[in-house]
Amino acid sequence: MSSSEGSWQWKDDNEHWNNYSSEINAAMHYCKIGDQLTFNTGGWKYIAIKLSEYAFVQQNRRTKTKRYARLDGVRYHVYPQNELQSCIKTLTKPSWWSQHTIDSSDCKVQLAMGRQVCADIISMVFAASSAVKIQTIYSVQNEFLFALYQAHRTAYNKLLGRNTLNEKYLWHGTDEATAEKICQQGFLRDFNRRSAFGSGVYFSNNIKTALQYAPVNNDGFQCLLLSRVIVGESCVGYQSYKVPPCKPNTLQQYESMVDNVYSPSVFVITKDNQCYPEFMVKFGESSRVHIKHVPRCICGCELKERMATDVYLKGVVCDQCYRSMMY
Repeated sequence: MSSSEGSWQWKDDNEHWNNYSSEINAAMHYCKIGDQLTFNTGGWKYIAIKLSEYAFVQQNRRTKTKRYARLDGVRYHVYPQNELQSCIKTLTKPSWWSQHTIDSSDCKVQLAMGRQVCADIISMVFAASSAVKIQTIYSVQNEFLFALYQAHRTAYNKLLGRNTLNEKYLWHGTDEATAEKICQQGFLRDFNRRSAFGSGVYFSNNIKTALQYAPVNNDGFQCLLLSRVIVGESCVGYQSYKVPPCKPNTLQQYESMVDNVYSPSVFVITKDNQCYPEFMVKFGESSRVHIKHVPRCICGCELKERMATDVYLKGVVCDQCYRSMMY
């Protein structure tokens, strides 16, 4: 079924699917993947983002409650298996990598926003902030850096075990020129200008935090790197730390330093091949589609600039209907 056909539906607390109004439905058909839509219904304000050809997720602006939306007639689950999280569990090349050899001078490949992995990234961003708008997603396909990361991951997997490997997708904020260098050369501690929690490369699981370190470029965009990171076991970092301290009763250092071991939002990595820049994501000013109520006459025409002159009927019927009623 084409996304231009059928009705969009939202899922309530009882697992029932309910149709949107015709006005909202038309606006949802108009959206492209990644577009944000704002609308009012039932006395509440909502924002929705299109994740794929057949799926939206909406959020109540006041309560922050999120609900899924699907296209009626799509019988399979509208959110297929998360391709992003599935890939992080393996050592094989990601499924979205190009089959042909990438020019070593530019190892970035722009991904079509309709791909499932892009929907996964959009969903991740939307879950953190509905105000952030993704413009472009590039896959970083650097064979050399990926091989180094794979070797590092294999060694840590043997040392720590899979349950302690603690591999995550984290954000790194920087300027676009530095991001381009990282895609070519990998993460180097020489690029780092921060040391609040020790020397190293800084990441965050909070996109808002990462964006604070991503200056707006000349085109009005900000740039973040969504990276695979081997976090391992963490300790609290301090500004004086050049490397993590050793774990209790061992000569083995902690794999990372964090701002808070119980609920970390900042992660510091001190070994360059312990992380891989999987995606370069460009963000721009949010472009939302707003639905406005259009007053209509009893005949169905829009009343804009066609109001009745009679004070009692103004805004209720158009001039043509008004004249037929009066004469």
